[in-house]
Amino acid sequence: FIVRTQTMETRVLGTEFNFRSYADEPAQVALVKGLVEVSLPGTSTKTSIHPGQSAAVGKSGKIHVNHVDVDAYTYWREGLFYFDNCSLPYILKEIGRWYNVDVELRSKRLAALNLHFVADRHKPLAYTIRLLNQMEQMEAHLVGGRLIVE
Repeated sequence: FIVRTQTMETRVLGTEFNFRSYADEPAQVALVKGLVEVSLPGTSTKTSIHPGQSAAVGKSGKIHVNHVDVDAYTYWREGLFYFDNCSLPYILKEIGRWYNVDVELRSKRLAALNLHFVADRHKPLAYTIRLLNQMEQMEAHLVGGRLIVE
């Protein structure tokens, strides 16, 4: 089968992969097992990726292939947020998407942090906020349906 977005087509030739597509980010596919072929719609440009690789279309319109830790792309199936060496803004964006809350990061210092963070997605937002605060690098709290981190 084929997964299509405006910027990328992924032909599934294998059995296990993760596909992300959000309006504010480039579409991305990460391969766990098997083989997938990534192409640019309306062109003959295509490339195959192998387990442990991801592909995304950059701003230049070219397909970029990178080696990745596939665990970071599959722990969601076990009900976990799993971030390893990820920026705090990226982590907060994912938490905001999951819990459907707006996020406000009020610190430039914190915006530069890369963190390892794991949490159970099935627990309430208050649990995830508690874990963020236990890192002792920030203070996170919910104000009127908005997650504030400072």
